[in-house]
Amino acid sequence: MIARECSIDDADIETYLEPNYRDKFLPHLDAPILEAVGVVKDFLLENGFIDRDFSVVDWIDPRPLAEARRLEGVG
Repeated sequence: MIARECSIDDADIETYLEPNYRDKFLPHLDAPILEAVGVVKDFLLENGFIDRDFSVVDWIDPRPLAEARRLEGVG
């Protein structure tokens, strides 16, 4: 899919992307992601789309993602 979008031959994709590029497509809940969710949450709060503030870290349950990654054998 990446090769097609970038008009690169499938066989050459490894030449143009860093070795661990596939890992970047896996869902994760690291600090930058949680910070980004926090920014969106703050926007929604400030603009009246949600009524009360909450902790993003407390709100997100990492267990389903961890289980899915375990079942798929990734990270």
